[in-house]
Order: sequence, then structure tokens, then C-alpha cells
Amino acid sequence: GMGNIFTYLNWRGDLSFKQDSFNEVDNLIFAQLVYVRFEELVGIDWGSGITIEEATRKFIKLKKIVKAKVLDNKEKDCKEDRPEGIEIPNEISLIERSMKLLYQMAKTARYKDLLLTDFKATFDEALVEQFAAITIHINQKQLVISFRGTDDSLLGWKEDFNMLFMEHVPAQVSAANYTMETFLFYRKQMILTGHSKGGNLAIYAGAFGISKFGKKLKAVYNNDGPGFSKKMINTTSYQKLLPQVITIVPESSIVGMFLEHQEDYFIVQSKQTGRMQHDATSWEILGNQFIHLTDTSKVSKKWDTTISSWLEAMSKEQLKVAVDALFTVLMATEAETRTGLSKEFVKKIPTMFKAMKELDADMRENLTKTVIAFWKESNKTIRTTKKNETNKKSIVQK
Repeated sequence: GMGNIFTYLNWRGDLSFKQDSFNEVDNLIFAQLVYVRFEELVGIDWGSGITIEEATRKFIKLKKIVKAKVLDNKEKDCKEDRPEGIEIPNEISLIERSMKLLYQMAKTARYKDLLLTDFKATFDEALVEQFAAITIHINQKQLVISFRGTDDSLLGWKEDFNMLFMEHVPAQVSAANYTMETFLFYRKQMILTGHSKGGNLAIYAGAFGISKFGKKLKAVYNNDGPGFSKKMINTTSYQKLLPQVITIVPESSIVGMFLEHQEDYFIVQSKQTGRMQHDATSWEILGNQFIHLTDTSKVSKKWDTTISSWLEAMSKEQLKVAVDALFTVLMATEAETRTGLSKEFVKKIPTMFKAMKELDADMRENLTKTVIAFWKESNKTIRTTKKNETNKKSIVQK
């Protein structure tokens, strides 16, 4: 029956890449793998690298992987392990899921001996940069570079918002440099991948080096990552990269519909609903491919136009001021993560109001306007969504 990446590992894990070459599901597995906190493995020579199996052993020693938690094939394990109604992505489960994935990869012939090299992570508050990447060697000829998406940090979240008005955010520049250095060092065929912001970084890095990489760049996978500004889309390098780009989004894609896209995209089925579909472990797989749908849901399209119209109504400068103000207020709570912010959110409201009061008048007014505009637009979206859902239900009951 249908499964997800964990089921795929059980089913396909005994076939080497020689027997069955790289496919779209492998892409998603590598995009998810980079969420593992490799920065916690101290004393690794990332130049000579470490195999997936060795990395797993080290994490088990550090008590970061609980052996008993490995997923089996049962349906219940594909379901999300968080209570209904929590809207903020549950970071513990993001890291836990990638750890489960690593542990299961280490038990398969397909992945256990693959060499991981050149892990790099940057977390810079002054630059507002959250970046991580790793290189996975499939064989002597081919490597995959995987870019980490947004983690749970408010810093990483702010960098995402900065994409709305900055031509180049620091993580994009880091991704471009990382890819160029890796290419010049190994001179292998390359596949670039990432989930969420990581998918955006993969495209950015590919476009940046496209004239140098030539035929060596085999494919660039963007798994539900945001798009780019019109300016970036109109560059020769982006246009030149387009044939290599494979964008994959779930039916209710919100993150992936941010900003402009010109590439075609595939829509895949997810076990989750709404914004929880962003979780890549919910994407449904049959054999060695995703279950493809023909079109994104109406909701997602509506959301897309909503955000675009809201963004177009504001100048870059206004956006910058609003984002700075928003994060000044959020940081005042002294929460460092979104999970931290959502825990005891109500208790933190007075602190946020106090921080609002301390903003200068322009900033305050701008933030208020932005929040109200966004609220109005997204409420419109949510209302139409609910209406569509009800219509769907009534059809089913007949």
C-alpha cells in the first residue's frame, strides 16, 4: 500500500544505487537528513568524512538516538506524533524524525556506507543567518549536496522573512559559495537538494554556478521551498537553470507558494492537512515515487494570490521596517525558538506589548498596519478554505 519515506527505506533499502539509481524519493530522504544536528558530533574530520552508519553509532553513544524509537511499517507511525491543533511546527519532532531517519538509513544496504563530508553550519545573530549543508557521496562519480531548511530558531525564521525584501540573504550566499567550493574540489556530477528554505538555497546555488557547472549539474530539487523575487527570476542564470529544476510541493503548499516560481512543479499527496503538509515525512509514496496529483488545491492557490497582493501593496523599505519591528517584539520574550514562543504564549503577551510601546512611532505604526493587512488577507483565505471544505463534505455525504 501507500507509505512514506520510512516505508520506502524498509521496502527499498536492500537495493544499492548501482542496482537502482537515484530517484525523487532519495532526494527527499537526503533533504530531510540534513536536519540531523551533525554539529553535535565533535571531533569529526569532515574533510575525510564519516559514513552514515558511523555517524549513527556516534549519535547512539551520545544517547541522542533511542534505539527503541525506530519506526516500523505500521500505519500509526506514519501519522504525526503531535496533538491536533498545534499550528507551530513542533521542532522536537522535526529533529526526532530526522534522527529516526538516520537510524533507519544506517540499517539499509542502500545508505549505510554512503560517505558524508564537508558538513558546515552557521548560526550568526548579527548577520541574521541560519545555514547548514552536507555533501553525500553516492559513488565515485556522483554527489548530492543537501541544504537545511529553517530550523526552530527565531533567527532562522527572521531570515525567511528577510527573503521578502532582500535580493540575497546570507544563507543564499553561503549556499552558493559552499556549492562552488565543493564542485571545484571533487569535480563530480552534482545533485542539489533541500526542503523548505533549503530548496530555495539549492536553486540559488545552482543558478549562481550554472555557467561553471555545465553538464556536471544533474538536477536541483526544491521540496516545498519558497520562490524568488521577479528580479532574480529574470536573470539569465536562473533561466538557464530552469530545465534542471524539479520543484515538489504538497497539495496545500503555503511555504512553497511564497514569492515567484517559474518552474513547473509536481504536486504530491500528503497524509496531513493544511500547513502540516509541509512536513516531508507526510508525503505519500508508492514504490520509488511520490503519489502525484494533477493540481495544487484551490486553497493553496488562494493563499498564493493573498500573499502576493499583500506583499505588492508594501514597499521593500516598509517590509524591512515591519519585519525588524516584529522580531524586536518577539525577541523581547527571550524565547529563542518558535516552540519556546508558543509554549506559554499568553504569559508572554504583556512583554510583547511593552516591547511594542518601546518601538519608535513609525515602526510601531508600520508593524500594526502590516499585521492588520496580513490578518485581513489570511482571514479571507481561511474563510474560503472552510467554505470549500464544507462543500467537499456535503458532496461526499450524498
